[in-house]
Amino acid sequence: MTLLTPLGLLGLLGIAVLILIYILRPNYQQKFVSSTFVWKLSLKYKKKRIPFSKLRNILLFICQVLILTACALVLAQPNRVLKAEVEETEVIAIIDSSVSMRTSTGGKTRFQRAINGVKELTDGVFTNGGFVSVIVANEAPYMLAYRSTSEKTEAVFDELDNLTCSYGEANVNGAIAMCEEIIEENPKAKIYLYSDAEYEYMPEEIELKNVAVDGEWNAAIVDAYSEKNEGYYEFVVELGCYGNIATEIDVKVNVYEANASTKKPQGDDFEFVLEDVQCDGINTSKVLFISAALYDPSLHDELYDEIYQISETERVFSYKRVHVSLETEQTDCLAQDNSFDIYNGYTRSLRVQYASGLPNNFFPGILYTLETAYQDKWDLDIIEVRQGAEPALEGFDLYIFEHVMPTKMPSDGVVFLVNPENAEGIPAGAGFRVASIVDFRKTSNILYSDSQHSLMKNIDASEITVSKYVRIVPTNEDEYTTLMYYYDKDPDKRDPIWLVKNEASDGVEATGKVMIMNFSLHYSNLAILKEFPLMMYNVMEYFFPVTVDGNSFEVNEKVALAARGDSLTVSGIEAPITEFPTNLTLSAPGTYTLTQTVFGEKLEDKIYVRIPASESNIVAVLEGLDDPYRPASTEDYLEDLLLALSIALVALIFIEWWLQSRENM
Repeated sequence: MTLLTPLGLLGLLGIAVLILIYILRPNYQQKFVSSTFVWKLSLKYKKKRIPFSKLRNILLFICQVLILTACALVLAQPNRVLKAEVEETEVIAIIDSSVSMRTSTGGKTRFQRAINGVKELTDGVFTNGGFVSVIVANEAPYMLAYRSTSEKTEAVFDELDNLTCSYGEANVNGAIAMCEEIIEENPKAKIYLYSDAEYEYMPEEIELKNVAVDGEWNAAIVDAYSEKNEGYYEFVVELGCYGNIATEIDVKVNVYEANASTKKPQGDDFEFVLEDVQCDGINTSKVLFISAALYDPSLHDELYDEIYQISETERVFSYKRVHVSLETEQTDCLAQDNSFDIYNGYTRSLRVQYASGLPNNFFPGILYTLETAYQDKWDLDIIEVRQGAEPALEGFDLYIFEHVMPTKMPSDGVVFLVNPENAEGIPAGAGFRVASIVDFRKTSNILYSDSQHSLMKNIDASEITVSKYVRIVPTNEDEYTTLMYYYDKDPDKRDPIWLVKNEASDGVEATGKVMIMNFSLHYSNLAILKEFPLMMYNVMEYFFPVTVDGNSFEVNEKVALAARGDSLTVSGIEAPITEFPTNLTLSAPGTYTLTQTVFGEKLEDKIYVRIPASESNIVAVLEGLDDPYRPASTEDYLEDLLLALSIALVALIFIEWWLQSRENM
């Protein structure tokens, strides 16, 4: 048992006062005078009670002493010890693993200085027989060592030697939250934060070990991107300069495979250098590389700090890669943000063939609309086959056969068969046969759909009517998915109206990507409804998704990926991706190549991953940190005995009252 307020024992002085009261109180002598027989008889009975009276007085005194003792103990707050607090020294070392810790001076990074500091701290604590915990604060903090003792010195030091700094941001508050598990075991554990940042608020319970060195500075490409202006690209570079320094920076832009196209596969290489961009160590700069013919001083001079005018002979309308880099007289302290790559300057060609036995303006019209809508993603090359000419059966990404069927199924693209009413002309490998023609004779009937397929997105089948369609029967019911159907009276007797299959294809025999719309636009209201452009838009999104939407991403940022093929390989990642759409996070900066095979053709896309822009500011003052301590509670170590003492005190007071009541009996 332990006393939380030992001074409460001063209440025991009340016992001495009680004894003094018993000593000083008057001692009356009892004398009995006999007078009558009744009084003599009373005296006889009283003499028999004298032994009990003495015992009662002794018990009464003891009870009063115990009452005073209980009151003193209540004041002293007695508690029963459940477990002993740790007396040895205990420390928690948090290591900031943000990319800014890669800042280097004198051949040693801030991260290396932090590791050395933790080693020195650990060595001292182990010498004194204490406990050491190490937490690494990266984007997802983790415990490197948990309450380790000197017996694990070698293991802890090996873990520290093998530790590498991340390329992302540090979740320091997350690391502090992990400390609470250790603080619960030992509230006296001391927390040390090894970081290169200053904080607006630092909790008293945390001691900051700043590993930054005076004089460190950094020039950085915070962001870089391209924009198209009247058909030509202009390049914007955002520069940052951090630290107590004033210098000049040369910004170099190298354009590779400029103005390449399907007709001219090999482009030109250009180099643009903007010299002596001022860097004052405080403000950021925004520079523009623009075609001289498009430069407008009244507009651009207000928006940009420096402007480079590209000559007419070097104007860029497409490119495979743009590499942006910095050159300075004095080398800065963080190299990971001195270059940047841009890859979104070349749109891959998407060839579409439209062949019809009864040509109309509906399909060509929507195709040319899609050409404009997708100009930043695809270079749509639309070929219309004149009536009577033979359509091509290879060399296209999308084939649309309307009223006329191909002699064989193409094997290198998506095939869209519209109104295949000629039972004799269905090519082998199409996967269906024509059963009959259903003609409602001048009446129109609505279609139905209960499909959640991507091709039915935002399409209301009940708005579409048909007056004539081809009843087809798939040769394999599991091969095709029915998107829309028609039934007369029995819902179980459905005729499929729009079907799709999207299967892997070896690109040799027949394509596994086929759509069948077994009615003519001439016998339907579809062409004048919003459902028709929505249908074709869904076709583009479903069969021709852009692999990645965007050019550059920050480390650990989610990258949304899609694929036209069945799998996608990402450089630096061993296992191919087979489920789409999917999100991917990349933990290191640099260029990543995304490779897929579509109908036997190998396609590549590239993205650039950069360090977080906020980490380029190596002298930043960050927001305050969370307080790691929760309200202290002794319940984990002590059990309060106040209730038991209170019960005992009440019982003693009751006994004392009862003994007092026996005085005249």
